[in-house]
Parts: sequence; C-alpha cells; structure tokens
Amino acid sequence: MTVTFDVIGTGDADIDFFVDTLCVGYKKSNGQTEYEAIVDYGEKRDITGIDGFENARLSDLKTVIATGEILIGDIDGDGEVTIKDATLIQLYCTDQITLTGDAYLAADTDQNGVISVIDSTVVRYYLAGLTSSGGYCGTYVSR
Repeated sequence: MTVTFDVIGTGDADIDFFVDTLCVGYKKSNGQTEYEAIVDYGEKRDITGIDGFENARLSDLKTVIATGEILIGDIDGDGEVTIKDATLIQLYCTDQITLTGDAYLAADTDQNGVISVIDSTVVRYYLAGLTSSGGYCGTYVSR
C-alpha cells in the first residue's frame, strides 16, 4: 500500500496509521525519489539529521511494544478492545483492509483459525458484557 501526500507550504496534519513501517519521501530535482523510514518496527525514528528530511517529524506517536502476548480482540494494538476493533474486523471481512501479524491473530476472536464477521460479533458481545458468546475476546495468548 502506498499513500501519497502533496505537501504545500508548512503546517501540521493529523493522520492515523496502524503500521509497523512508515516511509516518507520526496522527489529530488533529478526526478529520483528519496525515501526514509520514519517508523520502523513500530518505533519512531528521528530522520531530521538526514539531508532532505530536516523537517520530517512525528508527534504524539503511540507505540505499542511487543510483550510476547496478544490481547484477543485488540486489532489496532492500543491495549484495549473497543468498537474500533470490531469495525476493523468488518473492514477486513469486506476486503477493505489487510490484517497481518499480531492484528491478524488478535482478530480471530473465537480462535477457530478463520476471521469472519462472527469475530466482529464476538467483540461486540464482549463490549456489551455478554461474554457467553464462546469467544476468547479480552484474553491474552502467546505469540
């Protein structure tokens, strides 16, 4: 997936990404594009010391550090199971997003090896306090 922004002038922009790696780039006068990873393995990098990236900064980056365990139902990795996680499962089920790594494992809320709309329903039941849905939502599993 590639996301392109045309930056005109100066200022700030609020953008939400859930990524392990985020590269930024600029087109040089010779037509070549120069790239640097500003987020790598979920960790923020300071690239302001690299020529051409002096103004590339991230603020308010929330980093989730791998603990060896995955919270089932926490697809966005923010440490909580929320309605946003149920929505991410639905987006996956309708081929609007891709889930990989920990997000994919966390999305399989009934631990049957398949991610479906049922997994989104398990999250919704969990949030409503109806934990008898048979899911593992809200529990931790080892990677």
